[in-house]
Amino acid sequence: MTPAPPRRSRSDLTPLAIVGLLALVALGLWLVRSASAAPGETKPSGAARADIVEPEPAAPPQQARTLVIPRLDPAQVGAVPLPDTGPAVFDEAGHRFELTLDVGVQRSIAADLARAGVPFAAVVVLDARTGAVRALVERRDAADPVAAGAGLGFASAPAASVFKVVSAAALLDAGVSPQAVACSHGGRHGIDASNLRESARDQRCESLTEALAHSSNGAFARFATRDLRSGALHDMALRFGFGRPLEGDFAVTVSQFDEGQTPLDRARAAPGFAGSTLAPLHAAVLVATVANGGRRPVPWVVQRDGSRPQLDRPVPATHPALDPAIAADLAAMMEQTVLSGTARAAFAHRPPALRDVKVAGKTGSLSGSDPTTYRHYSWFVGFAPVDHPTVAIAVLAVNGTRWRAKAAPLARDALGVWFAAHPAPATGRGVAASDPPA
Repeated sequence: MTPAPPRRSRSDLTPLAIVGLLALVALGLWLVRSASAAPGETKPSGAARADIVEPEPAAPPQQARTLVIPRLDPAQVGAVPLPDTGPAVFDEAGHRFELTLDVGVQRSIAADLARAGVPFAAVVVLDARTGAVRALVERRDAADPVAAGAGLGFASAPAASVFKVVSAAALLDAGVSPQAVACSHGGRHGIDASNLRESARDQRCESLTEALAHSSNGAFARFATRDLRSGALHDMALRFGFGRPLEGDFAVTVSQFDEGQTPLDRARAAPGFAGSTLAPLHAAVLVATVANGGRRPVPWVVQRDGSRPQLDRPVPATHPALDPAIAADLAAMMEQTVLSGTARAAFAHRPPALRDVKVAGKTGSLSGSDPTTYRHYSWFVGFAPVDHPTVAIAVLAVNGTRWRAKAAPLARDALGVWFAAHPAPATGRGVAASDPPA
């Protein structure tokens, strides 16, 4: 009889059972993880971590909805045929660009410039908040040599006293109060060293507000040498866009500014006698910066491409240039130009639509230096309504020895055209300037 095999004790069987059980558990876990993984997916190795989050699958790329705008010639845009209905359209390289121009306003301003008969005149009307160009008009007498070299997009005209807006901003930025006073003498036709020396002839004492309203060259020369450090005018001019290409849809030559090296250079630059040139389009951007609470808008004119209607036109962003408090002070100071200063006479008799609209502005006037052809440049830059600006305007008129019209009356009439088509809200109306005494 064959003896039965010896029986193993419970303690001999336990290690084998444990090993087998662990192997089966490990195999089961591996099968479960493999089955739950997507094809091609790699799971993290090692112990599972609660803070591991699987990334969302990337969205398929979408076609960019951006309209590419070529750099446009302002004069060509200003001369586009105006339709009886619908938007103005500019054809360029197979594109039909629909423009932001207000066709009715554009047509009326062009007719006013034609009646004025100035050898050269340019009018730019901007939406003060967005920089959209609502009117862009140029009138040129091709037979008159006075008109040569001027243009909507050319920074060939002296900035003249329009630059006092920049100088006033620099003074406010330096802590000078609008009520600060400077006493001076002379300076009507230029600044020399004698105008900077205190003397018994300093009988004209004006606040900064009064100096801006009355465009006092002597006062600005004194303020600039007394209250501004070297380079302050240059820095503020950069913030207003001088010395750099103008952003936006237009090909515009660069407006220049040179402060010079000496206090006398600075005294001549601050009132606009020397060192600065300005293009009409840039002039509108300059004054819109004040109207827009210190943010410099980018001028744009293309709303959409009629041949590519699926593409959107993003409105360009504005750029911070001034502290909002400084912009507010400047706006209040510039209103005095129209109420009691150099533009009072022009705005005393207003078109009906403008009679109760509060307007801020700055005039400029300077003769050119070309010895062969006499040119007198006059400017008006401004915005309205003062409290809630909706529109900014820049007007340049270039006359020869025979005068036709200055910029301020042309601007007044253009603003009248605008507000006849786009009435000012009640919040933008106020008491207009009274008629001057007879």
